Amino acid sequence: MSKEVYLLIGKEEFLKREFVQNLRKRFLPSAESRLANFQEFHPKTHSLEEVLQFVSTAPFLGQKRIGVLRQVDALPPDRREALLAALSALPSTGVLVFVSDEASTKRNSFLEALSKRCKVIPCQPPYDKDLPFWVERRFKASGGTVERDAVLLLVERVGRDTAALASAVEQALLFVSPRDRILRGDVENLFGRSAKEEVFSLLDEILKRDARAALTRVEALLRDGTRAPEILAVLTHQCERLARAEALLKEGRAPGEIGTELKVHPFFLDKFLQQARGAEERWIRGAFERLLVCDEAIKTGKLAEDLAMEMAVLGLCC
Repeated sequence: MSKEVYLLIGKEEFLKREFVQNLRKRFLPSAESRLANFQEFHPKTHSLEEVLQFVSTAPFLGQKRIGVLRQVDALPPDRREALLAALSALPSTGVLVFVSDEASTKRNSFLEALSKRCKVIPCQPPYDKDLPFWVERRFKASGGTVERDAVLLLVERVGRDTAALASAVEQALLFVSPRDRILRGDVENLFGRSAKEEVFSLLDEILKRDARAALTRVEALLRDGTRAPEILAVLTHQCERLARAEALLKEGRAPGEIGTELKVHPFFLDKFLQQARGAEERWIRGAFERLLVCDEAIKTGKLAEDLAMEMAVLGLCC
């Protein structure tokens, strides 16, 4: 539609706030114009007439008047019909943004009717499996690109909060400027290394029987402050998943099905299945025994943590 009328739906407050901020930057670039031409409203404290009068008034020191009506679905029933009827008369200088926490317009007849008169903007937090793709799009939208490994590490280190991830993307681009390509090392320098990622690589080296590389990685993890019990826990969990994956492969299960059942991220799946195919059942049983011995040695104080971990890794490489 030609009129600037939007319906923001979903529970992700950061995405709603960002959308409104972008509208303000687009139509009201100066502080003076924002002060005169922007206002937020709520059905409990403002009447519908106040909202409509605000956006229908000619803008002062700006291109548009922007009104944001929070919790639009809290409008009384009689005011809902009045709002739907009034939208057709909205002047071209008025911008209306309706906000709802509902996940879908189909669950509410008023929101469904409103959606037919607005541009609907979904504001849902991305699913965990989609977070890396969301981060990649943020980098691209900001004029940058990013390595896959760097994305995964960023998500692990920062978490799934979209506001924090968006801020991390900006920090990373500023950090590498004038470069526009983000590498894994850049993320490590900014946010620290990932013990989980490092242990995944450690297991890869163990399966290749590359004792020197595996010991070097363990020493680096310990030196960086990762404690042996943490390495042991992640390594044990990964071996448990390998055992389960090997069994599922023998059953003829599809890769995607295995990834879903074992909660392996799509970015990791090919490498994970490669590890599962390379891990013989006999080796996996032996690995559990060695890891158990290592755990007991650490808990009883029989061996120092670092020494117990290094001996376990050497044994796993044999």
